[in-house]
Amino acid sequence: MMKANWRKIWITALALGWLVDILFWERGDLATWTLYIWIVFGVTLALMHFLEVRPHRNIWILMGLAALLNLITMIRLEPMSVGLAILSSLLLFFMAVTSFKQGHWTHWTFLDYLYNLLAMLVHNIGAPLAFIVKVRKETQENENKRKLGWPIFRGLLLALPIVLFFTLLLSQADPVFAEQVKRFLALFRLEYWPEYLFRLFYILMVAYFLIGLWLYAAFKSENEKVTPPDKRPLKPFLGAIEGSIVLGSVVALFAAFVLVQFRYFFGGLENIAIDGFTYAEYARRGFGELVGVAIISFAFLLFLEAIVRLLSAESRRVFLGLSFGMIAEVVIMLISAFQRLRLYEQAYGYTRLRIYTHVFMVWLGLLLVAFAVLLWRQRTARFAFFALLASLGFIVSLAVLNVDGFIVRQNVTRAQRGETLDGEYLIYLTADAVPALAQFYQADGLDAAAHDAIGAALMCITERDDLTGGHFARVRARRWLDGLDLSGYQMDAYNVTTPLGESYFCGLW
Repeated sequence: MMKANWRKIWITALALGWLVDILFWERGDLATWTLYIWIVFGVTLALMHFLEVRPHRNIWILMGLAALLNLITMIRLEPMSVGLAILSSLLLFFMAVTSFKQGHWTHWTFLDYLYNLLAMLVHNIGAPLAFIVKVRKETQENENKRKLGWPIFRGLLLALPIVLFFTLLLSQADPVFAEQVKRFLALFRLEYWPEYLFRLFYILMVAYFLIGLWLYAAFKSENEKVTPPDKRPLKPFLGAIEGSIVLGSVVALFAAFVLVQFRYFFGGLENIAIDGFTYAEYARRGFGELVGVAIISFAFLLFLEAIVRLLSAESRRVFLGLSFGMIAEVVIMLISAFQRLRLYEQAYGYTRLRIYTHVFMVWLGLLLVAFAVLLWRQRTARFAFFALLASLGFIVSLAVLNVDGFIVRQNVTRAQRGETLDGEYLIYLTADAVPALAQFYQADGLDAAAHDAIGAALMCITERDDLTGGHFARVRARRWLDGLDLSGYQMDAYNVTTPLGESYFCGLW
């Protein structure tokens, strides 16, 4: 069926490639990207239906999640939320392609993810070209094309002078038509050809890649690799006693660290001050390392479970007990890191990186709980699926939170309590922050310096960022800005001068 309709497949792929040029060459924004990806998803499903290739029901879940995640690019402009949404939606789409017929992606291990996605990417390198060559050899259409080629060429040669003659007459008759002809002929100027060749190249590359995806979904997805749940990635070679000693040693080390945390951190300011640390100094140190320890602990426990021979029920109980103890200690470390970060934010304010880390730690803690349950039920092979869910939850949380708007609300609230407002940081936020900035700019009870800085941030976002187009965040920002009076702020090149005489550099994006 695929071979019989290969022309329609190529035409569809070229149309989608050309659509990239139409939508994104010297134009386009994130809202356009959302629309294009939705079109690709829809065309892929429609084409597979036309070719009588039926997807597994689990594929609809992947495609639906990919479409919803891609929606984030239409409602947010904050870089991390947008970047992760794009990457995750494409990853889910690629997963749908590789699992199209079997739908076993919910049972993939980490090695299955690596194998299946790499197999799809390697297939896309040469499969479309090999498919085209094979189809052309199996059909006799080339002979017909050779017979038709010369008559078409001769017809074009005869038509060309006649068309040119009538074009000259019509140009003399209508100056507007003559101007349009000049513009059309200007497209064929020699200096434009490198641009045309580059655009033709990426149109063909997009079409080529899409054909590779469709071929894989139709012919190769039935070979999806799925590791059996009872198969370990490594052959166990370490005895239960040795494994318990290794695990117990780490548990003891973590326990000593946790005891220090209870004494010096959860005990309060007095205990910290004993050793000469201020709250801010103590909070600044270590939360990144603690998060790193939590992540490495996953890999350590997975690796240890894979290589330790647990031949008896007693050895398994000991191993599970030590594992749960280690997980509990890591959870306490995460709580400590979470608290440290809160202290740092209270001392210095909120930034994107601090909020990313905060949200990440919450989902990491939930993933630890899920891992403990899987370990208890001897289903750690499903851990990759829950890691995927936690990753998607992290991305959605950032979008729902509206990171830039949250930063404005928290930092300005700190300023209302008498803390210093970092006006320079507000300037580099996106249009996502405009509603919150505008609300505080119009509110009463804010000191003159903070009000001045908020107005500067609004002015910079207005002048620096392109707020045109149909993107939801830009439309909403325009509505809020239309009701504000920023006449007291003056722009000079890339600097804004406030009514209080402060100067801020708006920066370039």
